[in-house]
Amino acid sequence: MIVKFSGAILGLLAFSVAVVGGLWVGNPATVVLSRAIWSLVVFCALGLVVGFAAHAVVEEYARRRFDAVRAEVQDPDESGEPADENATTSTSQEEQAQETK
Repeated sequence: MIVKFSGAILGLLAFSVAVVGGLWVGNPATVVLSRAIWSLVVFCALGLVVGFAAHAVVEEYARRRFDAVRAEVQDPDESGEPADENATTSTSQEEQAQETK
């Protein structure tokens, strides 16, 4: 969907800029419309290429993220339990207490 939208948006933007610019400088209507139509076609094609590239980037990111989340859910830790940050601090506190005795 992003491919079609980017092509349409860039094409219409180029068309409108060509029409306004041509009328601003006083060109005849046939010249303005012919340049605007060529601008529409060229920028629509350019927008389709840019949209396809953007779609490919987003699709690749989503696939990698999905695979990473799926791998994390299937194997969160080797022991099967989530890591506990407090476990390491309590162990070091117990070791310090034994050293002082």
